[in-house]
Amino acid sequence: MAWQSINPALPAAIGDTHTSIASVCGAISATVSSQKTLIDSIALSPVNGGLAVDAGALDFTDFQRLLRGEYWSAIIHSFQEGIGQGQIKKTLSAPNAVKALAKKLVDGEFEQDSQACVLVMLTANNYSVLQQACEEMGQWLCWPELISTAHRARDLLRSVEYENSQVLAPFVNSFVGINEKNILGDLPSLMALAEGHQEQSPNDELSALLDEKEALASTYADVLTSITDLVPTLSVNVNYTTADNLEGLASNLNSLDELGHENSHCVLMALGGTVDNLQHWREVFGL
Repeated sequence: MAWQSINPALPAAIGDTHTSIASVCGAISATVSSQKTLIDSIALSPVNGGLAVDAGALDFTDFQRLLRGEYWSAIIHSFQEGIGQGQIKKTLSAPNAVKALAKKLVDGEFEQDSQACVLVMLTANNYSVLQQACEEMGQWLCWPELISTAHRARDLLRSVEYENSQVLAPFVNSFVGINEKNILGDLPSLMALAEGHQEQSPNDELSALLDEKEALASTYADVLTSITDLVPTLSVNVNYTTADNLEGLASNLNSLDELGHENSHCVLMALGGTVDNLQHWREVFGL
């Protein structure tokens, strides 16, 4: 099985949700403009609109599936006890990272009925590149162990006396995953804004409040753009394998095409579980 070099991306279903949310934001701005026009005429009738209905009709089925999918996670890096090579300045090549993960899968920690595994390899040839890659991917995925790996690489860069620097860590499984705010922003605030705006008379809305609503809708629209901008731009190597159980997955790992030993500072992330629960992650990583 060959590794692919890809750039992570948000799942298409999430992009569709962004489009729907942006439509609600635009409707709020348009209705506010209409209300402002009517304020001077002291209109007695409310501005018609179905903002609350539109906001309530937003479909989060795919998003909730992404959040609630059951899967296990693992991470392999050179700073874990018994993993990296070298006394102080720890290194780990891609092939050795894969072998270490294969051993980890059969140590009894993970679900035996796992059918599939998504693999994401960060490769670097020095601690500086490793730090940047782990920080960028760790912040996006909300994976604390990636952030701490970046910090260990940074500490080694800053250390003048490597002989006095022991930067080992136990195996930690602290993956949180992409959360609601990372994907959709502060959605409850938008929902409340749309619902509170429904069927209001212009006389009941002061100009200052309308300005605030318009600004909030505009800000939220900008947040959607910033969420997309958070997707890491770094290139990563990915792979995907399926089997009947963990032993089969581990065996498949040992049969993967080797990436080579040219990069001495690698981090391997794995997400495993059923084929269905990993569907969104396959889309994120182009598999």
